[in-house]
Amino acid sequence: MKKTSALLVGRGRWAKHLNFYLSSTQNNPAESFSLNSWNRTEGLLKLQSLLAQSTIVYLAISDSALNEIVQICRSFDYHGPLIHFSGSLNIQDAICAHPLMTFTHDLYPVTFYPQIPFVLTGVGSLQDIFPNFKNPTSVLNEDQKALYHALCVVGGNFSTLLMQKMILGFRELGVPTSFAQPYLQKILQNVLQNPEQALTGPLARKETGTVSTNLKALGQDPVAGIYRAMVHAYAPELENKLPPIKEIG
Repeated sequence: MKKTSALLVGRGRWAKHLNFYLSSTQNNPAESFSLNSWNRTEGLLKLQSLLAQSTIVYLAISDSALNEIVQICRSFDYHGPLIHFSGSLNIQDAICAHPLMTFTHDLYPVTFYPQIPFVLTGVGSLQDIFPNFKNPTSVLNEDQKALYHALCVVGGNFSTLLMQKMILGFRELGVPTSFAQPYLQKILQNVLQNPEQALTGPLARKETGTVSTNLKALGQDPVAGIYRAMVHAYAPELENKLPPIKEIG
């Protein structure tokens, strides 16, 4: 029987979700799996002790702490695999398994976790580092990671900020925020089903007048800059027909 002694380092959102997912898969009779955890509040002596017992270490910590913790683990004569989860960083002497998902403080249903895709760097199979996981995976070269993560931020974080702007703006106008839900859900569905043809509205129709009115209404709101950037990206021929920035607001 193969024996895996795992150590999970961290106590943030992803560490909480990963702990839950790992714990839910500890039912494979063909493998003996134990899981310990450590975070900085517990001191380096405890980390050193746990490393001596570990066959694999999962570093569910912030990007800014990764290099330091990797160096500490190696200084304590831990020579096993170190797994980190940064979508943007390449860490020497460590494997990356980036979970392509957003994580809140609340846990998800246990059946959801196997659906999360992992993008791997430094290893060819997810089972080499998570023996009980059956998640979809893709392998990425180190020199592709920076662009990959930038695209994740654009598609995920930026869209979240823009949707927040719409919903909170509705609230200020007295429009029920629930009205945004079917609209945003359909937009996401359309993008996923047919990304090339999903865009609608004044940009898709190249309506200079409507775009100009939108920009005037936004005034000096920073989102107006994002609006102009989208015009530049999708319909640059409209740019010279828009009101100058100094005339807005």
